[in-house]
Amino acid sequence: MFVDLEDLAKYEKILSDPKENIADRIDSLFCVKAFSGVEAVQALIRSFHAEPKSELLKHEICYCLGQMNRSEEHNKLI
Repeated sequence: MFVDLEDLAKYEKILSDPKENIADRIDSLFCVKAFSGVEAVQALIRSFHAEPKSELLKHEICYCLGQMNRSEEHNKLI
């Protein structure tokens, strides 16, 4: 599967930026989830660790990680 890393990086940047509107951050979260590859898992993990204040957003990131493909590669990351 082809992964457009530029788009993934754009969504990760929005997701990880606490100055962005929360609705845009949530939209970006589900866009990252849609990529479903190892790169997306890594982006969500980085976003989780970068989140300074929103426990709800951290919960949603974990939810998305739990819903993603659980391949051998993914399990090594989580």
